[in-house]
Amino acid sequence: MHALYGAEPAYEKQPEDRAGWLLGAFFHTWLGDLMQRAAREELTMDGLPRPMREYRAYNAGVALSAELQRQRARRHAWDGYVGARVGVRWDDASDGVLRWVGAVQQYGTPGRLYAGVEWRVAPSRRRGCCVRRCMGWLLCRGCSAPVPEQGPGAYHRGEVDGEHLFDPVEDDTVLTCERVEDVIFWRDEPGGETHDATTTEEDFVDDAGISSQRQSEESCAEVAAPPTRMSVTVALFSVLRWQLLLLGPLRLTVDVTALLTPMALSWYIRLLQGSTDTTSSESASSGTSSAAASSWQSSSVVDSGSMRDASWQPVASVVLLFAISLVRSLALQKYAQLAYRSAYAVRSGLSSCITAKCLRIASRELRRPELNPGRILNLITTDVASMEGTMYVLWMAVTVPLQVCATVCMLYRSIGWAAGISILMLLLFLPIQILLTKMTYTCTVGLAKSSDARLRTTNEFLSGIRAIKFMSLEDTFEEEINARRAAELRAVRRFQLISTANSLISQCVPSCTTAAVMVAYYCKGYPMSPEIIYPALSLLSLMDTPFELVRTLVGEFSQFFVSMKRLTSFLAADDAQARDILEAALASKEGDDAAAVLRNATVSSYKAVPLPPASSREG
Repeated sequence: MHALYGAEPAYEKQPEDRAGWLLGAFFHTWLGDLMQRAAREELTMDGLPRPMREYRAYNAGVALSAELQRQRARRHAWDGYVGARVGVRWDDASDGVLRWVGAVQQYGTPGRLYAGVEWRVAPSRRRGCCVRRCMGWLLCRGCSAPVPEQGPGAYHRGEVDGEHLFDPVEDDTVLTCERVEDVIFWRDEPGGETHDATTTEEDFVDDAGISSQRQSEESCAEVAAPPTRMSVTVALFSVLRWQLLLLGPLRLTVDVTALLTPMALSWYIRLLQGSTDTTSSESASSGTSSAAASSWQSSSVVDSGSMRDASWQPVASVVLLFAISLVRSLALQKYAQLAYRSAYAVRSGLSSCITAKCLRIASRELRRPELNPGRILNLITTDVASMEGTMYVLWMAVTVPLQVCATVCMLYRSIGWAAGISILMLLLFLPIQILLTKMTYTCTVGLAKSSDARLRTTNEFLSGIRAIKFMSLEDTFEEEINARRAAELRAVRRFQLISTANSLISQCVPSCTTAAVMVAYYCKGYPMSPEIIYPALSLLSLMDTPFELVRTLVGEFSQFFVSMKRLTSFLAADDAQARDILEAALASKEGDDAAAVLRNATVSSYKAVPLPPASSREG
């Protein structure tokens, strides 16, 4: 690791490290000196704050690369067991030799690893039904099935649909690919023999029943856990687990304070109504008789004491509203700061891992069409950048549904069954909006393909304009370009229609829901008191969040999973071995004295000769 990345650069504590945990972390007091120097135009490049230690590109890259190396070690955990005796869990009579461990692309299961086994005694196939397998296991009876023609367990000779996996060692054996979870290792007996010193391989095959009984009595060898596929997503969440856990309480604080605001607002409005009623009652009692004046004077001491006791409530309500707004603002800004800071650290770490992988990747891996220089550049520019939005909306996918449930409960307690209208509107239009969002991204992909096809045809036309003019193919290419353009315009029209419908639902449904709830509450005959209406409107405004967030969530997570799949495919590629590098270096030294070396080649040269002028030909 250090041989590739080098030693850690020296780190100097930044002003943020020396700031306090309350004022410095939430109010950013450490920025005061920088702002004053910037106002005096004394801030230089060297005076700008540097990234904190755990967020530097070096530290983030080393931590992420170390986690990927641990995953690579787990991925190749069984490489040292190639040649060992193995079997399958459901058949004690199975006996074979492990020859290969890896992923089979032709099976269409990129997230699963398989073990290539050369069987001397092929295992029986178990039924595919889970219930049937459980019943067979409980009744202790074998449930065999025919050997599949393709997929895991199918017989082959080291190749699966043209994909070469491994070569068989013996000619009279059976080769299959089994799931690594189903493979177990048998313990060899002393002397290196499989079962008995006097038992030959032919006797082993003939006496399959006896060997099955012996194998059932043997204990399985203790080996490493089954290998697992590499995953950049798992590596990122493992490296950033503490930052992600810290984002959770901050986002929860933001959503809880949003729910507390209507409650504090209701209390504040009740206090305002109470003070108004008290003022009106005092003005109405000012014209009473003088006989009641003596009784009022006798009770004035008690009333003044009760008024002093109740005077703190309006002040407390205002302070509470201010405190809730302050806490929500601080939590929201701190959440955004940590989310984007972690996202930029991930971006730096992934970029360094991709750069390091370009130096270590095996030459045979570069033969894959998807690992061209353009794709690698796209990994750094596009796929790595997808982490920025994902880090911000990660916890929102968890807390927003909880906030909606709490909002519905509070609406039900406030306005009764009229809150059911908001639930119906949410259940009706939210799936429609999700469907429209998916259609939007599908149309985006189709539009990009149509634009690429039109541009490709146009470039072909412009690059071969002389040949096209010579062969009079202008009309053919014009029709082709017009057809491509018409297809692109249809894709644009469909994209605009779906986007307009999605925006219409996002903007109109929340307002219509609020109006319908208020009308239903009024039609039930309840009074439209401010202490109920204003908090209800505040709660209904929180119901707009799912409609505003669903497009962002679907887009961000779709891009995130696609990007992580591409990054995993690249970073999980095999590294170049020292032997391959040495052979390539020795081969390159053969032609050091020449600019090019040609072997078994026929070289011919053509020299352009200008034609004689027309006057000389006429003579």
